[in-house]
Amino acid sequence: MEEKNFEEVREPEAEKAAQSGRPRGRNKKGAMILIVVVLVLLVVVCALAAVDYDAIRDGLFKDSVKVDYYPPVYGENIWENEEYMSHAYAAMKISVCEDGFFSADYAFGDADSAEEAFEKAGSHQYGAKAIADYFYSLMNGCDTPAEKTRFRELFSQEYRINRGKVSLPGGFTRQKVYEIRMEYLGETVCFDETTACRSWLVSYRIVNNDGTVLNYSSGLDHGQARFLIEETPDGPLIKEIIGIYQVN
Repeated sequence: MEEKNFEEVREPEAEKAAQSGRPRGRNKKGAMILIVVVLVLLVVVCALAAVDYDAIRDGLFKDSVKVDYYPPVYGENIWENEEYMSHAYAAMKISVCEDGFFSADYAFGDADSAEEAFEKAGSHQYGAKAIADYFYSLMNGCDTPAEKTRFRELFSQEYRINRGKVSLPGGFTRQKVYEIRMEYLGETVCFDETTACRSWLVSYRIVNNDGTVLNYSSGLDHGQARFLIEETPDGPLIKEIIGIYQVN
């Protein structure tokens, strides 16, 4: 049998590669580049998934919005504050809108009428009691151990730890809130992606905000937030408060 030398055997393949204009070495190089690009993209996607966008957003907004709160006034009787009482019989009320059309208004002008108004507001469905009790607690202040316990009991355990971001205030002075409006938005899924929550959009106004509690406001005299309420065997609990205008 006639032997063929190496060059003769490789000649047709070399001619084929020359005709195609794409040597095999170049194909291997292109494949390696593609693999490297895919790996880089995977690393970038994983890095982006780990970014805490909420913290970045809050940090950027905090730097751009500076709010100077009023100094806290301890032991104040808010029902004797002239500026606060000037809103009586006009804007001193709590409103509940639970079906998109009907809104119930409950007016108050002193401690007794405030207790009655917030109790009526809390009688509405979809966890309204948790929000009404929250704002009623703000008006009464939180200083004694009993008051602090009652205030903490308005929140779920998940909110109290709040994913390591925000903690509940240890105590606060009486907050001069008024013109509170609670609008029910419907059912949603909480941040844990497993719990069904009732979503409320709550707006309010406040006189001389000292920032000890209502620090998710765009200004000193008004604010807006979304409350997520979890229904539990022990009653409705605040699962999360999302400040529409977060400032600190």
